[in-house]
Amino acid sequence: MSFQFDVNEMQLLMYFLRRCLVLTRLFLQVDPTKLRQAVKTVLFNQVFISGPMVVGIYFLMSWRGDACGPELPTFHWALMELAVFSILEEILFYYTHRQGAFSLCCQTAEMIRLGLFNQCYGVFGILDRLHSTDSKFRQTKQYERHTLLTSLTPLTQSIPDTPKKGQ
Repeated sequence: MSFQFDVNEMQLLMYFLRRCLVLTRLFLQVDPTKLRQAVKTVLFNQVFISGPMVVGIYFLMSWRGDACGPELPTFHWALMELAVFSILEEILFYYTHRQGAFSLCCQTAEMIRLGLFNQCYGVFGILDRLHSTDSKFRQTKQYERHTLLTSLTPLTQSIPDTPKKGQ
């Protein structure tokens, strides 16, 4: 079974996707030079960093006697690993980024003066809420839109931007 789109179906799909995007203006303005650079970076990372790491870890796991076998872990074990590693990711990501941002800010007086790099360090936002490093984010329109979309109405329509002065 193959799926084929004609031009009208593709235009309808693109219209629907653009309507549902929160950052609609950014989606339509892509700099071709930056896009080429991003594609080059991704390809380099996939071929020269991720590829050798996967091969090396496979041989390491084979040497250890725990190569990728045909049997899958149980559902409960996979769920437990997902929970543990999600918590571990949040902790490591939050504190390494907070420490990195702190050292960057201390090196340059300009960054301290501007107050950059002092908000939203975590992945899930749990430690940001605990340490109150998301206070500026909670005061924005993006925080109001930071929710699960359960309808076909775009969040930019259900939670519109506040009109600017003079409009």
